[in-house]
Amino acid sequence: GGAGVPRCRRLPGPGGVLGLRHACPQAMGMPRSAVARLRPLLVLVVVLGAGAGALTVPELRQRIEPGARSFRKATSELKREAFDVEFPAAPGGGAPALTLRKAAGESVEHVLMKALLWGMYREEYPGLEVERELEGERFKPDLLALDAATGAPAFWAECGKTDLNKIVAVAGRHPGKLFVVAKYRIQLQGYAASVARELQRTRPRPGGGVLLVAFPDDSLDRYFDDAGVMCIERADAGLQWARVGSGA
Repeated sequence: GGAGVPRCRRLPGPGGVLGLRHACPQAMGMPRSAVARLRPLLVLVVVLGAGAGALTVPELRQRIEPGARSFRKATSELKREAFDVEFPAAPGGGAPALTLRKAAGESVEHVLMKALLWGMYREEYPGLEVERELEGERFKPDLLALDAATGAPAFWAECGKTDLNKIVAVAGRHPGKLFVVAKYRIQLQGYAASVARELQRTRPRPGGGVLLVAFPDDSLDRYFDDAGVMCIERADAGLQWARVGSGA
């Protein structure tokens, strides 16, 4: 703006800290001397507010601001923040509420994939959990369900960037179990071919296969209604699926 116009910085979070869309003391009529004394406190409020609290799905949509920027650019700006994402319960006794922590450095897409996989498989695997560690395992799955009788993994899922060596190791260690690897906004055919070649080259134990799924770029709008309730089925036309390996 022109000379003498205060520069207001938009604060993180829907509506900004303390419900203010913008926070600029000069714009609120405070004298410059008071602003100078308050500046360290204001910086502290901004830093603390950036990683605190939780966002509902509608609030997450508001932060991303569809149409103003590309989804990829918008979510990359959120990547450095840490907050909870609250997925509400479905009405009529459907899926229960779910709250997932988005860590600093974790992408929004990664959180969405974990939630969507949970939504698709929670009925088939009632004990399905997100980010559960398993004693004696080298790797930590994004989603895990244990066999009630044996305590061994019955369902294992990885989301996002997953090293091929990890895929081979998990497929070989838990043959015959459902092992899902989820990706976001990719054409699955090429990735499936890479995974298939690596499984063929390393020859994991019989039954060591992988089920691959790719979520579309518009998953946030496609699979969550206006209230943020998850609405997804495995047969949805927007999903790409591929089975690779002998156990897939």
